Amino acid sequence: MVIGSVVRETALLADIANNHEIHRITGLKDGIEKQQRMARFSQALKSVSQRKEIYDQMRYLDLEGNEVTRVNFNDGRSLIVPSNELQKKKHRYYFLEAAKLQRKGIYISPLDLNIDHGEIEVPYKLMIRLSAPVFDKEGNKQGIVIINYLAKYLMEGLGLFNLNGGTNYMLVNSDGYYLYNNLYPEKEFAFMFDNKKEQTIYQQFPELEAQIQAMQSGQIVTSKGVLTIESVGAIGRINPYCFQEYHVTENNSTAWKLISFVAFDKRGDFIKAIEHHQTLVYVAIILSFVLSYWIARYQLKEHINKQRIYTLAHYDNLTGLLNRASFLTQANKILSTSVKSSAFCILIWTTLSR
Repeated sequence: MVIGSVVRETALLADIANNHEIHRITGLKDGIEKQQRMARFSQALKSVSQRKEIYDQMRYLDLEGNEVTRVNFNDGRSLIVPSNELQKKKHRYYFLEAAKLQRKGIYISPLDLNIDHGEIEVPYKLMIRLSAPVFDKEGNKQGIVIINYLAKYLMEGLGLFNLNGGTNYMLVNSDGYYLYNNLYPEKEFAFMFDNKKEQTIYQQFPELEAQIQAMQSGQIVTSKGVLTIESVGAIGRINPYCFQEYHVTENNSTAWKLISFVAFDKRGDFIKAIEHHQTLVYVAIILSFVLSYWIARYQLKEHINKQRIYTLAHYDNLTGLLNRASFLTQANKILSTSVKSSAFCILIWTTLSR
């Protein structure tokens, strides 16, 4: 899954910050050297951002939560944010969680909507933030790197499931809130709005709450339809995004369930589609048999014709014996073989007699 790649690139960003010794740059007095070194580090982030095209922001914060540098990606272009537009993020949960981490720890935030200057950004930006601490050579924590992953690419992939208009496809988080709902998009990210906090999958299926929570993979048949559940991301204590010595510290953030619901009153079209598909399969099978029959007849006819031509060319039509031309050809072959065999025998006899 793409989240695994983003986790690795968060670790890479922390390595880049270490290699540039960004913590030492921030300690320099304002001047040309500080500007040049900071520009080189910011340019490195910009290059990664422009190459990937899936990160809304890449940034480095000091331990007070101040943005030291930030690169934004908008309209296909990566831009280094001017210093006077940098923000303080010390109260944001993803900074607070990352500040607790030790070396090789990575924090993945819940999938939610981006907040800019204290307000939900409009149009909505679906975001997952990944954070990792940066340590100096002495092992002292110096800052935090943060990547904002544009989760719209993840949701566009889920949109491919919407092949049948009667099926409700949903992606829900560990609290049952909709992150994706193809039939009721207005219910997505309800946990971010005070007037929508009750809109969960448990409200849609109140009698199935315990089963949905307990089931990792399977189906639930109800009086109204069939619910299919498949867990994705972290499951229990297992986090698929850990790699090498790096570990992801938050499992609930990506403990998602992909759920589909097919109502029985929508199954008429589904059954008709299956019947239509089966009819096409039967027609294809019959057509294959017909084609196979005619191809076999054609090949048999070709074989008979070739045999007939060969017979006419080599045998006398009246007696059935080899004709003159064929007799001479076969006689010449036999004589030639005999001559070669005799010469070989004479050569052997001569050699042994010496």
